[in-house]
Amino acid sequence: MNSFRAGIVMSLLGCSGALLPLAASAGETLRVGAGATHQLSPAEANARFDAWILGDGATLVLPPGAEQWRLQVDRATIGQGVHIVGRGAPGANGQAGESIAGRADACRAGHPGGAGNPGNPGAGGAALDLNLGIEKLGSLAIDVSGGAGGQGGAGGRGQDGGIAQQCSGGDGGAGDDAGDGGDGGNGGSARVRYSYLSDQSTPADIPVTVVSEGGAGGTAGPAGRGGSGNEGKYVQARTLSGSQKWVDGGAAGRDGQPGKVGRAGAKGQVVIEQDLNRRLNQLIETGRIANPTPAASRAPADRTEELERKLDEALRRLEALEKHSP
Repeated sequence: MNSFRAGIVMSLLGCSGALLPLAASAGETLRVGAGATHQLSPAEANARFDAWILGDGATLVLPPGAEQWRLQVDRATIGQGVHIVGRGAPGANGQAGESIAGRADACRAGHPGGAGNPGNPGAGGAALDLNLGIEKLGSLAIDVSGGAGGQGGAGGRGQDGGIAQQCSGGDGGAGDDAGDGGDGGNGGSARVRYSYLSDQSTPADIPVTVVSEGGAGGTAGPAGRGGSGNEGKYVQARTLSGSQKWVDGGAAGRDGQPGKVGRAGAKGQVVIEQDLNRRLNQLIETGRIANPTPAASRAPADRTEELERKLDEALRRLEALEKHSP
């Protein structure tokens, strides 16, 4: 018995005469019209739905506030271009450092600018576990990518130095350093298990795509510029050589350092797979294979042989499932 079949047989042996249940209780029917957007609430983070009816271009939004979304849909009718969006929120930009306007008093140095604050990190994407019983599926795109990091705040500009008079001119104030960009949020995880409810053969490529990229790192803040200096000049003053003397001007303030780009978030894990237990339940319910004899009345060896036989029969009817065998 290969590992694919062995795994299923072991799961069946753990059941008391029946295959694994789908969920504890049924919920409501969710309808979203074509082109409309519906936001789930955190209270629905662990929910079972009787049905989803999602029109073409409909969007389901997974808001922040839930550690993980576990959604089971017994009967899903999904149109073309439907989206489930659980992107992480972008990080806020860092606050810019204070820039000192104007010019300092005569002969005085300008005040330095303030440092820029770092950008905030982006939030991680949603963690989604989605189990679909498919009646009809056009196309479904799931986005659980991480949010981008916020931009680093700009460094503040230094004040211009005071002009020269009877004393030397003041130097310009230094510009300050910029903030680093925030790190991007990690991509979320998505596990999609599906089973086609009709007798049609399961397509080789199910039209479900998942984006789980990490968010981009925030851009670096620009450095603060130093304040301007001023030129030297001759001023009226009685000296041994005449009635004028030279006073030096002030130097320009140094520029600050630019920030660093934030790190990109890590890509999240994605799994898209057929729900074998649900499909086998369907075969039992429609009478195409018999319900296994209760486990308590069977010896372990007998039960194993019987379940292997039942499984072989089911897998012969499901060639598409056999293709996914390791």
